[in-house]
Amino acid sequence: MKRRGLTLLELVVVLVILVALASLAVPLVGGLAEDSRHDVTRQSLIEIRNVIVNMYWDDMVDVVRGKVLPRPGAAGLSAGRPDHPQLRYLFVNPNSEDTIRDFDPAYRRGWRGPYLMNTGVKFVALNASYIEEYGLADDPAVLDAWGNSIVIQNPGGTYDVRLVSAGPDGTLNIPHNKATVALDDADKGDDVWIAFEVR
Repeated sequence: MKRRGLTLLELVVVLVILVALASLAVPLVGGLAEDSRHDVTRQSLIEIRNVIVNMYWDDMVDVVRGKVLPRPGAAGLSAGRPDHPQLRYLFVNPNSEDTIRDFDPAYRRGWRGPYLMNTGVKFVALNASYIEEYGLADDPAVLDAWGNSIVIQNPGGTYDVRLVSAGPDGTLNIPHNKATVALDDADKGDDVWIAFEVR
């Protein structure tokens, strides 16, 4: 007589093995998802940095300040915006507060954006750690993998620049006015960030 099926004991042993394997695999897969969020956010920071360094920085020259990071021009200042770098100006002309180009091909200067595609995502101050200098409600924004607005920091008005994501907890831990070389682990929290210099 040929045996065609499994006994109940054999089925239980197979199920126990499968449950044990699943209990080992689930934490690994969960950790991979969080790692991929960090990787995606870091890649977004790198892309924004490249746009600032390779395009915006070369195009935008202020008569008084020289080359400038994405920051409000006279129109933005007259509209009550703080004179701090904001990613808004990769989407909107700082001189006119709209998307009109003012690039002069003869001098190769002026805003020729938008430098980033506006996907309709709006800047939202999720908590008090998003201070007004990063942007105002309804500004166009770039979000990290957790749905938080990515911000630009320029401590002390120097060439020290950081792009910062608030990370999984949604709270910006890196102080906006502390030089990158002075940051310690307590300052960083779970923020994802990159620092660079512009000259």
